[in-house]
Amino acid sequence: MTVLAESAVRIIVLAAAVAAGLRVLRVTSPRVAHHAWTGVCVLMLLLPAIVAWAPEALVPILPPQVSPAVVDAPAPASLAVVEPPSIHRAIDPGVVSQPITWQLVAGGVYAFGVVLLLANLALGWWQARTMMRQATPVRGRLTHPRCVTPITLGLWKPVIILPPDWIDWDVAALAAVLAHEEEHVLRRDPLVAFITLINRALFWFHPLAWWLRREISALSEQACDAAVVSRGHDEARYAAVLLQFARAASSMGGRIAPLGTAMPGAGLARRLRMLETSARLAPSTVRTAWIAAAYFIAVAVCVAATPARPQAQAAGATGAVALRTYASEHFEIVYDTGQEDRVASIAREAEAAYSRLRVSLGYDLAQRVRVILAGPVSASNAADLARSSGAVTPAIVLSMDDRRQGGLLHELAHAFTLEIAPNVHRTAPWLAEGFAEHTRGLWDPADLANIRRALQSDGIPAVAAMADAHWGQLLFDFIAAQSGEEGVRRFFFALRSRTEVGAAIQTALGVSPAAFGQAFAGYAKERFGAR
Repeated sequence: MTVLAESAVRIIVLAAAVAAGLRVLRVTSPRVAHHAWTGVCVLMLLLPAIVAWAPEALVPILPPQVSPAVVDAPAPASLAVVEPPSIHRAIDPGVVSQPITWQLVAGGVYAFGVVLLLANLALGWWQARTMMRQATPVRGRLTHPRCVTPITLGLWKPVIILPPDWIDWDVAALAAVLAHEEEHVLRRDPLVAFITLINRALFWFHPLAWWLRREISALSEQACDAAVVSRGHDEARYAAVLLQFARAASSMGGRIAPLGTAMPGAGLARRLRMLETSARLAPSTVRTAWIAAAYFIAVAVCVAATPARPQAQAAGATGAVALRTYASEHFEIVYDTGQEDRVASIAREAEAAYSRLRVSLGYDLAQRVRVILAGPVSASNAADLARSSGAVTPAIVLSMDDRRQGGLLHELAHAFTLEIAPNVHRTAPWLAEGFAEHTRGLWDPADLANIRRALQSDGIPAVAAMADAHWGQLLFDFIAAQSGEEGVRRFFFALRSRTEVGAAIQTALGVSPAAFGQAFAGYAKERFGAR
């Protein structure tokens, strides 16, 4: 959803630039305008993939901002992954369910809209194929009894289908109609119409997608009208033909609209007005060059440019600090100049980690989390940045080793703990660190050795006596193995009101601390005892 939202914003910027350019350069040619808006439509379709995978060009247009307080928690140098064995559940987990979030609801509504419009598109394609198969040749021209007005159908090999009464038309009217439809064939307008419909289906929530469908359809008809007049057909006679088809379609209750282009088409009033000024429609070569240059500049800016904060001044530091800030949905990433190639990928990793914790805990943080990419400037000014920010949620200092070893997920778990159950860091810091390590899913070999020594001496502490982070990590592993993520979530939120861990276990899981301790000891022995 984040990629779609960013694409929707970027395409608005491009559409505004194209509209302003066409107006400033006084473009009246429907052919040029059609090409411009078709390009916008195609780019709108491609933008999600471009936003997700293409490199970005950071543009310092946002106001400068000093990074917040810094908390540095480096990961252990050597880590090993330990998978728990399958065991019988000692705690009844109840019904485990994922929390329903607004993102999940929005995703379902979006998917429903896409499926509905794609089904409508498939129906139109089937109607077009049926009409093409059923059309019969009459005097070398295809005709169909349900065809009210001339129509061009087919994505790859377009064909022209005429109404049954075409044999009664006068020669001039028939020549004008054929010139119009042949222009649709040359321009591949049915394929362009198909692209606009695909775009509307994928971006059905965006008003621009619906407007592009209507505008491109109208411009394609105007461009074909201009081509007809440029071939020497009389404007007044051609306008009369358009009105005749409009009346025929109206008397039949509207024409059938399969996937194709048909006369009289869209925007009849605009088309008739355009015919009066057809001699002044073609732009000069110089103006066409200016239009093309402005268009491609707008496309490049829309696709690649990403707003960023300029070089900031840290309070308490001497001289300017060469730091920039990249903002995503849930993060503000502070980085040294020269680290631009890493920012976008780190933002995606951070959003994925955030999404994992948000789903498992059913909770959204109240403010963005600030991440500082470790570099010469950010590292040397971390203390000044911390003193000047006053932020409630500590920032995360991230190195490349932290990324490889899950440090971002570890520190983000601490940020969730601070906001959901802030007392845990004061009353049971071992539990907060244990949850962070459980979330990361890695075990420090030294912690594993401590647990195994305790098992050998039958020294597993009671819950009330636990004080080391490795017992906290194992405790969360145990709850997850028995009660799933829902059990972890219930326990976590019980810690908001229960300062004692045993009381929180009783509230969240419905078992006494003693029974929990016995089951926990059995789990620890089965998982780590046999070595």
